[in-house]
Amino acid sequence: MKLFENIDNHPDQEFLEIVERIVSRVLAESSADELFLVEIENWFDHKWLGFSGKNLVPRWMKKTTLPAFNPNRVLCEHHWLRRDNEEFAPDCMAGPLHPLEKQPSRLNHLRKISAISKSAVFAWYSSKASSNKAASLMIYVSSGNNVVMWFAGLRKNPEWRLHVTDRISWDRVEQLMAAGAHS
Repeated sequence: MKLFENIDNHPDQEFLEIVERIVSRVLAESSADELFLVEIENWFDHKWLGFSGKNLVPRWMKKTTLPAFNPNRVLCEHHWLRRDNEEFAPDCMAGPLHPLEKQPSRLNHLRKISAISKSAVFAWYSSKASSNKAASLMIYVSSGNNVVMWFAGLRKNPEWRLHVTDRISWDRVEQLMAAGAHS
């Protein structure tokens, strides 16, 4: 699936191609009906995985919620829907996935993934990958009330290589990253 338009000569082209391969493969394997793709300002780490906000101490909820990124860090959101012909088409009517303004953590705790969609792939990826020589990709897959989530961090030296994984095996992410491979 083509996720990014006009990325030729984009400074993050190589990383965006990796994101596209991984997300397309996860989407095909999951048979999800929706895709949410979110660009986050700068690199982020695995601590965002399952994080829903703070009270007096950080909270990781039993019911998976949207990660509580500061709205200033959410650069771009895209939403696609599976059509009758099994192809995905952009959903131009979708409202924002993340709030446009900062909100209290108690409201973040209410933004449950399963309430947003029971059949979706949610993918967050970092901007400025090339200049940082570090990149992040976080995936949540909802199926009914079940949400599977994982994180992959990459480093560039001189090629993009896997640096860290959380809740997914190293080998599985490398499989998903491989050019031309079918999983």
